[in-house]
Amino acid sequence: MSLPRVGLCENTYDSLRARYLKLRNVDPSVNNPSSWLALAADLEHFVREHSGDKMTPSLMYDASIVSEILYTKTQEPRYLKEAITYLDTLSKKYTESEVAPEALVRLGDLHLYLEKNTEGATGAYQQVVETYADSEMSTVAKQRLQEIHKSASNQENQKTTRLDKADNENFLIVLDPGHGGEDHGAKGVGGLYEKDVTLAVALLLEKYFRDEPGVSVRLTRRADSFVPLQSRSQMANQEEADLFVSLHVNASEKKNSSGYEVYYLDNTRDVSSKRLADRENASMNYEGGGSDLMFMLSDLITTAQVNESIPFARHFYDTSLHSMKSKSLGVRGRGVKKAPLYVLVGTTMPSILVEMLFVDSTLDGKKLASEEFRQKLAESLFDGLKSYVLKSEPEVLRAQR
Repeated sequence: MSLPRVGLCENTYDSLRARYLKLRNVDPSVNNPSSWLALAADLEHFVREHSGDKMTPSLMYDASIVSEILYTKTQEPRYLKEAITYLDTLSKKYTESEVAPEALVRLGDLHLYLEKNTEGATGAYQQVVETYADSEMSTVAKQRLQEIHKSASNQENQKTTRLDKADNENFLIVLDPGHGGEDHGAKGVGGLYEKDVTLAVALLLEKYFRDEPGVSVRLTRRADSFVPLQSRSQMANQEEADLFVSLHVNASEKKNSSGYEVYYLDNTRDVSSKRLADRENASMNYEGGGSDLMFMLSDLITTAQVNESIPFARHFYDTSLHSMKSKSLGVRGRGVKKAPLYVLVGTTMPSILVEMLFVDSTLDGKKLASEEFRQKLAESLFDGLKSYVLKSEPEVLRAQR
């Protein structure tokens, strides 16, 4: 990068990560390229000067994404080359890093989707399967390899999660596993991260819906990857979804809170709801400025969004909680609430955010860490969604059949 570096004396790992997260959320379209270029230069300097630092692989991975985003915006080949070089170096030099498997998958994706280099992509995915067989990215790599083997045409450059036209004729639910990648969300008992719980439950929900006729499900993420908040709701709108459900787990300073809540988008004076909104909006608001974000949210919330989502929230909460009680899960219901949640802003369908217990409390955290409990919890959420879909059939499904 030829740009002068800005404020490197202050560019610790934390400050670089904060700048990176903020840009990925507030400027995903690169409307302010100078900020992206300055960040790219500072990341490059850190990686070059601190090759032995334990944080370097993580920032090298971030740097590759910044270069990839700049390439997507400008179509200048040098940025794509930089992104590939970062990932290739990371995967060879930092083989023990926890981001190495994800770096290889992303390297394969750049080869496959941007370079149309099937051979290079296959090599990267195969290395994940062979070297990191026990990592969750091995599953992703296997899916990519299957895609390559099955595809005989231009469909190689499409995401495997993309719903085809026939699927979109069904009642479509977009499930949004909260947080992901570098955005861990709340940290709970025994080091359990919110991002892992939400993805596990979302994948179970998707599985339960596979045998449900007339209903399709799409996930905003299928692996431990970062997705900007704005992109999640945009995905639902682009797919013309009928419902949008953002899955989260709660946290509290008291460390002994417990229970299940469902939120819809609206302004509120309730202190606890505002506190929750601040936490869930934290990815967007990584460097502070909460008052600015809340002001913006107040302007974006519409009466139509509220009116459409309230009945969905209430019906889903009642039926899913009833199912939890029937399964003797010992879950306390904390009600349906409203909060200014950025991930729900702009959705054109009924949308809710679900807080599936408190990950940082001893009681709830232990439950959420149990695979058996998560399966039963997902079954209850499935019951709630299915009940609402059936309730909506006269207005939606019948019109489509």
